[in-house]
Amino acid sequence: MNELQTSDTKSDKQLFLCYLVPTIIAVIVKAILMSIDTVFIGQGFGPLGLAAVGITMPFNAIFSSLSVFVGIGGAALMSIQFGKGNFTKGQSIFDQSLSFLTFFSLLIVFLIFIFHQEIVSLLGAEGELKELIAEYFVYMTTFYFLHTLVLLLTFFTMNDGNPKLPMISMIVGIVVCLIADYLLIFTFKIGIKGAAIAAALTQCAMLIVLFSHFVKKSGRLTITTPKFQFDLITEIFKTGTPSLLIELTAMVSITVFNIILLKYYTDSHLAAFSLVINLTIITVLLFGGISQASQPLFSYSYGTHQYKRIMDLLKLAIGLTVLLGGILLLFGYFNTGLIINFYIEDSKEFSDLASIAIGFFVLSVPFMGLNLVVSSFFQAVKSSSKSSLISILRGFVLFLLGMFLVISLDIENGIWKVTLFAEVVTFFFTLYFLLIYLKRLKLQENI
Repeated sequence: MNELQTSDTKSDKQLFLCYLVPTIIAVIVKAILMSIDTVFIGQGFGPLGLAAVGITMPFNAIFSSLSVFVGIGGAALMSIQFGKGNFTKGQSIFDQSLSFLTFFSLLIVFLIFIFHQEIVSLLGAEGELKELIAEYFVYMTTFYFLHTLVLLLTFFTMNDGNPKLPMISMIVGIVVCLIADYLLIFTFKIGIKGAAIAAALTQCAMLIVLFSHFVKKSGRLTITTPKFQFDLITEIFKTGTPSLLIELTAMVSITVFNIILLKYYTDSHLAAFSLVINLTIITVLLFGGISQASQPLFSYSYGTHQYKRIMDLLKLAIGLTVLLGGILLLFGYFNTGLIINFYIEDSKEFSDLASIAIGFFVLSVPFMGLNLVVSSFFQAVKSSSKSSLISILRGFVLFLLGMFLVISLDIENGIWKVTLFAEVVTFFFTLYFLLIYLKRLKLQENI
């Protein structure tokens, strides 16, 4: 049953849970999926394998940024139009989003495939690490393209009232990933490219599951051949800009981090940072589950002018974010050794560095969650400027400021404190923006 079409018959908590439970299961499965890839690479190729993944991570961010830029922006607009009863325009928004993303992601994949050797040389790695990157990178291009489509269809199927299907696609994906990674890396021993091929096969399986939403006509959306509509594309871009900024600033920050680590630190520092990146992505996924569960409801309620429901849903989302942030902080702080050994064993230098890095990272987690969830809320209710500012502050301005300020004060361990600095300072801006918006929302409710 389409959850949004029956939203008026359910309480806020019931509606929130209808989206939250399958979404959280989906992101947990996705986090496990990402961990499996990293564990197989770590166990199969050691710290150099993790370093190779870490250095190519910015390219994953490029394609993810395209997906969330178009997907979240388009899905939010579609939900608002569905809330207003404009179903034809909602379908057009989906059509434009899918065609635009398919074209541009294919174009970028083509350029990477043609110039991958030159790109690898520009990354700055040398020796065995450079060879691993070159082998891994060229095979990852197929994954990049498929992953963009999986993300896009995930956002739209959820906003089309089908939150359970992305969960099912993730479960199918983890089964395929386990089998493919084990066979290609350990049984057939085809090298680190096996991890990239396994990742592509996983996305292909997930894409097939998501397409069933349109084949079975589970919601209002269908797959059609659209005509280009510049006004809709512009509107999608405007709404999706905060999500694009989150991804792009992450890409820039990771790239700068990699350059500094390659120039001034050791391969073990680079491997430890790769592990922290992986933990960051998993953490963002978990908080993203809360954002993804609430975003369709925020947008739909905004379209129907149900301002009290928006405030009630926001309280639920923030409360859950605080709870999850506290749990993750305590788990990470008291289980650092367990986390490290899960990825790589018998590497003392790596373990010592990773232990320090994780210790500082987990302190930033509650602030990170609140910044992300509130930023997503602003995006869902068409307050893109506030959402964009939060994204720029936490992912770029304060991150780079912290990189130079904190590291200059503590050369040895300062590099692991940068994220904590950026998230804490951003939180105070986030809190200020939220209080101002809630005051305005209460006035609208009383009109």
